[in-house]
Amino acid sequence: MFTVGRSNTRALREITSALREQVQRLTTELAELRAQALTRDDPDAIAALAARVDEARLRSQRKLDHLLAGICDAGEAALLLGAALENFAANLRVSGKRGRAGGIARARFAWRYSDGAFMPNEEAERLLEEFELEEYEHHAAGGRARASRARRAADGSFLPAK
Repeated sequence: MFTVGRSNTRALREITSALREQVQRLTTELAELRAQALTRDDPDAIAALAARVDEARLRSQRKLDHLLAGICDAGEAALLLGAALENFAANLRVSGKRGRAGGIARARFAWRYSDGAFMPNEEAERLLEEFELEEYEHHAAGGRARASRARRAADGSFLPAK
């Protein structure tokens, strides 16, 4: 399997540039060979030139196939990487581990009724809000009592105590 990394992308760039240079070299060589073939009437020279052209074409085809295989491997690696990222994101959204260990961890922090049964989250949140409201009212009642006995100025602001 082709793994994604700096060395692999560097290798793909090197292969691509080498292939590009070879295609340019073969193109110029082919133009020269065609020009020579048009000026020569020697059948042996034409056969030798054709053999060289075929050999160069096969070499470039092999390099091109190698490059395409690398590109396909990179595409497959990208798909695997995308799937791995999706799984990672899905695992981040999960609240806790499944199974015995995860259940024990969640049970440690769960709210329970007096008989030991687990309390639903909605009810636990409602009870917590009620407790916070009672605590707030307790402190606010003391402030209201002091404010009812406090001296005030004509504009309604509090005056210092005697």
